[in-house]
Amino acid sequence: MKTPLTVRSRTREDDPILLDIYLQTEDVFRFTLEAWRFHMDERARVEGKKPVVMVGEVGGEIVGDWYVDPHYSGTDGVFFAAVEIAEVHQGRGYGSDLWRDAERYLRERGVTKAYNSIRENLERSQRFAADRGFERTGRADRMSRLVLADANLEGYEAIDAEMEHRGITIRTIAEIGTDDDAFLRDLYEATSAMIADIPRSEENWDPDPYDVWRKNFLQWPGAIAEAYWVALQEGHPVGMANLQKNGESGLLNGLTGVIPAARHQGIARALKFRTIQWARVQGFEHIDTANDSANAPMLSINIPLGYKALPAREEWVKLF
Repeated sequence: MKTPLTVRSRTREDDPILLDIYLQTEDVFRFTLEAWRFHMDERARVEGKKPVVMVGEVGGEIVGDWYVDPHYSGTDGVFFAAVEIAEVHQGRGYGSDLWRDAERYLRERGVTKAYNSIRENLERSQRFAADRGFERTGRADRMSRLVLADANLEGYEAIDAEMEHRGITIRTIAEIGTDDDAFLRDLYEATSAMIADIPRSEENWDPDPYDVWRKNFLQWPGAIAEAYWVALQEGHPVGMANLQKNGESGLLNGLTGVIPAARHQGIARALKFRTIQWARVQGFEHIDTANDSANAPMLSINIPLGYKALPAREEWVKLF
């Protein structure tokens, strides 16, 4: 007979175990404990957009959790929802128990859709989702890794001279500083314009307001001011790229983007070149990145550089 599961709210003392469970199947977004706690507790958020984690225990031992987060689109009734079970406790029905509790929580909040992201090679997770009414949307994030020693920089020899010819200067946030509110507002508007046309399932997209964005700027554990590059044209941000520490020897691409009016000038290539140069000098082994599989312009830059595909994250959705 199965030992009953009890569900309770997460505490910070639970976090090392919850992080270990999360990292069982995560090979790209390698949260540290500090980053996990920042994401859960310290990151500035619009009211009502805080994620919720509930812990499942059996005989006082944590066996898993459910995680619910209002969807980044900001659409009412749309959430991200996931259940995670420690490998040693899988196949005992605890995931089903946790999903029933998560679904109750969602229904109480007027859920209309719940999204999830599942690695394409995790068949158990896919079956679990399908059995509970989730279906693939057809969208996926391509995960890729560039081993820095193998990067192909052929054709990049004159990229800096090309930027200079176009009147584009690339500087880091460490050089620019973070005290100029007018510049940061300009950067915020440029970043919002870069993100606005990234392919997504929900037509609506509700970015954080400036005051929330600024509070979080460079606060993420692993953020590096020296590895946050801004392309400037006539003094205004037109492109950016940033790297974050990710695990012991790796880096993660945060966002590489160019505002629509400045595209097709080689700016994204120049920014990518800077990320690789810096990472090599600093002694890192690889850079990981995630791109929507429909984002052909960015893939056309990454693939020739030597980024190799890792298992993709397929998007699934359940309609209520």
